This record gives sequence, C-alpha cells and structure tokens, in this order.
Amino acid sequence: MKFFNKIEHFNRVYILVVAVIHILFGQTTIIKSPLIKGQVRWSGNIKVLGDVTVARGARLIIDPGTVIKFATQDLHKSGTDPTRCELIVKGTLFARGQIDKKIIFTSAAKQPKMHDWYGIKILNFDQPAQFEYVVVEYAYNGFDIKKCNPLIRYSQIRYNYNAGLRIAVRSRAKLIGNIIQDNGYSGVICETAAEPVLTDNVITKNQIGVIVFGTAKPNLGDLSSGSVNQGRNGLFENYEFDLYNHSSNLIKAEGNSWGTEEKEQIMAHIFDRQDSPQYGLVDFNPIIGNICLLYTSPSPRDLSTSRMPSSA
Repeated sequence: MKFFNKIEHFNRVYILVVAVIHILFGQTTIIKSPLIKGQVRWSGNIKVLGDVTVARGARLIIDPGTVIKFATQDLHKSGTDPTRCELIVKGTLFARGQIDKKIIFTSAAKQPKMHDWYGIKILNFDQPAQFEYVVVEYAYNGFDIKKCNPLIRYSQIRYNYNAGLRIAVRSRAKLIGNIIQDNGYSGVICETAAEPVLTDNVITKNQIGVIVFGTAKPNLGDLSSGSVNQGRNGLFENYEFDLYNHSSNLIKAEGNSWGTEEKEQIMAHIFDRQDSPQYGLVDFNPIIGNICLLYTSPSPRDLSTSRMPSSA
C-alpha cells in the first residue's frame, strides 16, 4: 500500500510540474501552411516557417500577449523575397494587444538582427487592418503598405533594416501614438501618391526620420481650419535628417516638436526647397515644446523600450 501511495504522490507531483512548465513556457504553434482561409485566431507562442498569406475574404485575429516569431529562411521560397518570411495581408487582420500584453512580431533567431524576416505586407484594399499595442522588429520593412488604409497605433516599430514603415500607392494609413525608432534607413518612407496621416508619434534615431518621394503627400500636422490632424509628432535625433522632402509637394508638418525650438537647428535637419529648388517646401511652423513630454505622459504612448542588441 505504501508503494502505491508513493506512486500516486509521484504522479501528482509530475502532473503539477508539467502544468507549471506549460504555464511558464507554453507551447509553440508551428505555422507551415502558406494560406489562411476563413477565420483563424493566433494566440500564445507562434513560429512561422514560411510566407503566410491572409486570403481575400479571410480574417486573422491575434490575441493580446501573442508572440509571433518568423524563421530566418522561407520554407516556401515565395513572395517578394524568397529567402525571407513574410506575413501578407489581403484579407482582414486585427492585432489588438494591450499596454501590458503587447503583440510581438519578431525574429526566431537566438541572436536576432535586422532583415531576419521580410515584414508585414498589407495589400487588403477595402478590408480593415488594425494594429494596436504591437511591436514589430528585425524585419526588412516592419510594414509595407499599399492601396489600403490600416490603423496602426500605440505601437513600437524598431530595428528594421530598410524602414519601419513603407507606405505607397495611394495609401492613407493612420499612424497614431507610435514610437518609430532605430530603423536602418528610414522611420517612414512615403511614395507613389501615399497620403498617410501621422499624429502623436515619436520618430527618432533612424538614419532619416520621414522621407517623401515623388507624388506622396503625408500629413504630419495641419493646423489650418477644418483639419483633423493637430500633429504633435516628435521628430528628433535622426542621424541625417528628421524630414526629407524628395517630392515637389508642400509637406505640412505643423504643430510638431523637433527637439529644439531654434528654427535654424530645425531647418538643418530638414531637406526641402531651401536645399534644392526642384523639391517642395516643408511647413513646420508653428512648433511645440519639449519632446520629453511625449515620453513622460501616462498616456498609451508610454510604450516600453529596450536597448538595441549589438548584433543589430
């Protein structure tokens, strides 16, 4: 009888240990299929082995606290970059994290670095895409957005090789309350008639903060009568320029903070018609005060940050 009691005790302890391990570490769901149809929900730990496309008419819902890791090689050898994994959204995607349960899109490498995966491509035309309290890191472009108008807010977009966000082809994406930092070439690239609206974002420590090409016309703050964008972005400490206007358009960037209130210092970090006559001007007046207010505010913009790994 004592022997069986010991076995029963051992079994109980074993079940308890397994339960604790499951709670602490969870299980990882492996995604091999290249296509999502119908409605699919991702939760917990996800590892993506190759390109995944949310088909037109399909819906992907990602729960708060989910961590999605992308392999450093593309199992399917498809997409824009056949060597890197991509999440391609042609249908509907809702990734709504919480301030203490962020959704993380990252590399599966033990020592992650820029361009480990390709990024999130949003090509969903009239179908909705929303990202809230997410972290997107170590991709080529964190987001690559064309012909659609996603909402991205209260998120952190960092350590991406080319750009935090590339916005193109008539997209009117809304970027609200994000931190866009430490991206290799640019925090935000706007091109081919894109007209994104940027409000309350911090864009810092990129090679170029925001770069505008061709017929693009982002709205970084327009204080004229009837406008709905009050600006309040912080563009500062980008290594070459905070804003580079390589288009012929007048770019509105009113009501923002530039890390200084000295206009000459601000102009030194803006490239526009003042530097080359074939390009448009940047209207950055009026300016607002200390950017530190954006960091210390107890609002949803107060996202956690971490030091960039030396391998990046």
